[in-house]
Amino acid sequence: MKASRGFTLMELLFAIVALIVMMVVAVPTYRSFQLEKKRIHAQADLRVLKASVELYKFKTGKYPVAVTLQGKKDDPAWQLTLLNGSPRIIETVLMDPFSPGGAEPYHFVLSSYNEGEAKYYVIWSVGMNHKSKITGIDNASGALTGPQGDDLIETNTP
Repeated sequence: MKASRGFTLMELLFAIVALIVMMVVAVPTYRSFQLEKKRIHAQADLRVLKASVELYKFKTGKYPVAVTLQGKKDDPAWQLTLLNGSPRIIETVLMDPFSPGGAEPYHFVLSSYNEGEAKYYVIWSVGMNHKSKITGIDNASGALTGPQGDDLIETNTP
């Protein structure tokens, strides 16, 4: 009867090192794909929201009320206006994939507190750093206030 031969210590060590090298390459690549997927998703959502806001303005003559103003907890009420208002523009409230747990809506600010006077708006995602520092948009020039960092932005400024 022939004795069965197992793996040597060197063969096992080589296999473990090969697995570690593959993991070192695979994990960062996977993470970069995940971040790119979130970025593409957020950019598509922002374009949909911009088109929805413009359609709402075309149909009603004003922009939806912005409630995500400086320092306040985000409220999807501006999207709910597009969802539940007449006319109904969107089918569901869109959430920012970069927000904690992907459970917070995109930010929306008008250039004036009186939506009938607002000329400009900005819609944005917090981006990969999960922090939003945009504080508003100037009604005269359309210039954003606050640093943009890695925020993803859609606006109607020229």
